[in-house]
Amino acid sequence: MLCSSLRNYVEFTGIYEYKGYGKFKISIGNDSLFSRFNEKKQYLNHFHYDLFEFNNVKNGKIDTTAIGNFKDKF
Repeated sequence: MLCSSLRNYVEFTGIYEYKGYGKFKISIGNDSLFSRFNEKKQYLNHFHYDLFEFNNVKNGKIDTTAIGNFKDKF
């Protein structure tokens, strides 16, 4: 059973930085979260509480075919 996020999506927006990867931005679009890193757009699929799965956006569509996409907790 998946649990909802502990925070409102607006609270996740902003610029994040990981040593070794650099900075990436999280923003809201159409009531969903998206990240942009090195000109690559990804949809953040809510997975569990504050854990999100990153899905690539290709040609304006979310690619859900990848198995075991990167997940991160914010």
